[in-house]
This record gives sequence, structure tokens and C-alpha cells, in this order.
Amino acid sequence: MTDADVDGSHIRTLLLTFFFRQMPELIERGYLYIAQPPLFRVKKGKQKASYINDETALENYLLESGIESMKVVSKNGGTPVTGQRLLHLIKKAILFEKTLAKMEKKDLDKNILSAIAIEGSYDKGTLKNKEEIKKLLDSLKKHASFFYEYITPAKYELIEDTEHNCFALECTTKTNGKTKKMVIDFELLVSPDMAELKKIASALKNIGEPPFITAENGNEFEAPTLSEVLARILERGKKFQDIQRYKGLGEMNPDQLWETTMDPENRRMLQVKIEDGVEAEEVFTILMGDQVQPRRDFIYANALQVKNLDI
Repeated sequence: MTDADVDGSHIRTLLLTFFFRQMPELIERGYLYIAQPPLFRVKKGKQKASYINDETALENYLLESGIESMKVVSKNGGTPVTGQRLLHLIKKAILFEKTLAKMEKKDLDKNILSAIAIEGSYDKGTLKNKEEIKKLLDSLKKHASFFYEYITPAKYELIEDTEHNCFALECTTKTNGKTKKMVIDFELLVSPDMAELKKIASALKNIGEPPFITAENGNEFEAPTLSEVLARILERGKKFQDIQRYKGLGEMNPDQLWETTMDPENRRMLQVKIEDGVEAEEVFTILMGDQVQPRRDFIYANALQVKNLDI
């Protein structure tokens, strides 16, 4: 039983290493369990307090609170989106933003990526025809303001991609005085991340064209982009919420620790199993062994795939 935060995860890894190395029989016989203490306690007004296990569950809780009695509709017309449909689209918007953030780590401009995904029809074949590339540039400007409020001013230069027998677009952007170059090429348009972005974007477009009107309790607010709608829903979900984050088990009162983590009637536990002994041995050796270089190589090889980074 360790804290529910990242520090607790680190300690849990050390304990698992100890049991794997020194007491493997405990794991093999099914006697090792991991407690699941909550990371958050939330209370709204006079409602009974609830316990939430992790960041993802808290995000879902706040979204569900934020969409209560809310509807979103395109200012240009269309059917208002409410309830579970709105919740589904907002979850898609969060996933879209997270995917953009992941790709941005590779020095790609999120505004341009968003515009390509929202347009949706351009693929590797686009780069073989100069006329299609010109249409791509026009569409970037048209779709740039769907998710974000502005597109980074950019200069585009057509370059040859001899490896794939097509062209590529070199984009020069400038943000906060810093110049950055990004290339829209064959590799980008066929990448799994771009395919994921396009898939999500096709669902997001069902909400209509920006700007959007959010209506709640008789009041209406205009949001220029979908990201603004998302921010408003999250802000609304947090309103009047008393959110307590447990940095450690010691911050919980004894009755709270019993109720959430130790009471056999309510507690949740994970049983530790070894499904692949060879793979488990390899992972523990790389990540927890005495040799530094294999661990460094692992970090370099997987750095861009990290989703939760504790700094």
C-alpha cells in the first residue's frame, strides 16, 4: 500500500522489484496484492463527498459536472448538442488536444497539424500534384480556427522529396519571437498520429462550424473555437467543487483510510501476476538493474511515447 500519486508509483516499483527478486514465490502463489487508495476527495456543496482514484477519473467527473444543463450549437446553425453526445464529443476534443501535444514534442506546429486533420481529405497523394498542394495551403487557412483561436503566421516553401517521388512543404513559423521550421511531407501524412488526429477530427466536425454558442441556465456565451468550449466546460465543472488531492496516505483521516482503502467490504486491490517471466526479467534488469547504459538507452528510445511525465 503506497500513496496514490507518482511518488507512490515509484515506491511501488521498488517494492515490486524486491518481491520479484527476493520472494518470487509470493507472486507465483498469488499472495501479492496492490492496494488502490484514492488520489482525490471531491465534495460539491452539501452533497456527500466522493473519492476518485486518478487524474483520468477526476477529468471525467468534472466533465460530467460541467455539461449539466448545457447545450452547444454552432452560431451558423445546426442541432444543439447536449447530454451524453456532448460528453462524448468533449472527450474526443480532449484526446485531440493530447495527440496534438504529443506531436508538438517533435517540433511540429499544433495549429498547422489541427488544420490538416480538420480538413481531413489530404493524404500522401496530395504531395504529388502542385495544384493539390495549393489547395492544401488554402484549406489550412480555412480550417485553422476550428480548434484553436489563431494559426501561427507561416511561410511555405515547396521542396522536392526524392525518396518518395513527390513534394513536401517546408513551413516556417514564428511564435514569441522564436522561429521554427516544420515539414509537411509523406512521412507526416502517413503517420499513425496523423491518422488518429483525422479520425478524431471527423467526429468533432459533427458539432458544426465555429464560432459556437454555449447555453446554460438561460445564459448564452460565445466561444470562438472548440478549445474554448472545452475550457468553459472544465471551468464550469470545477465551480463550487471542493477538490482535495491526497499527497500521501498520511493526509487521510483514519476513518477515510479505512473506508476507501482497507475495509474488505469496499476496498479494491490488484493481484500481481507474472504472465511472461522472461519479459519481466528483462524489464526489471533494464529499469532497475545496476547498469546505467541500458536504462539510458531505454529512456532515449521511448521518450517521445511518454504520456505522464513527472518533473
